[in-house]
Parts: sequence; C-alpha cells; structure tokens
Amino acid sequence: NSSIPVDLKELGEIMRDLGHDHIDVLKMDIEGSEYVVLENILDQNIVINQILVEFHDRFFKNGIQKTKNIINKHCFGSNCTWFWWCRVA
Repeated sequence: NSSIPVDLKELGEIMRDLGHDHIDVLKMDIEGSEYVVLENILDQNIVINQILVEFHDRFFKNGIQKTKNIINKHCFGSNCTWFWWCRVA
C-alpha cells in the first residue's frame, strides 16, 4: 500500500471561505469514513436541510450499532426524520 498526503478542510471552514450559511442537500458516500465525518459535521451545528448518507456498516464488526448510535445521538427528540434502507444479501 502507498499513501499520498493531502490537505484537508472541515466543511464549516469551506462554507466560511465561500460565504455559505447553510446547505440544502449534503450527499455522502465515503466508504466507511462517514461515521467520523458525519459526527464532525453534526457537532459543528451546520444548518443542513437534507443529508443523504450511504452507511458502510459492513466494514465494521459493530457497524449496524455505529449507525444506530449516530442517528440516535443527533436525531432523537429533534426535528428530523431518518429513512433507513438496508441491502439484504
């Protein structure tokens, strides 16, 4: 395996750089990194009207629980709706 170092910016920083104060639709398909990235985005309290995430729970021993945990942490009792779709092999 080889790696290439890259510079990263958090979503909030990119939004500030571009002068944006909200996101209408955010779509993520980032092959297992969605848990860390989504946690970071939601902790920043960025206004996002709709988030579409492909959770790659199959990459982790406790993947389904990780998915449930992030949904429950950020959505329970708040004004949001989660739709859950699961592929069955």
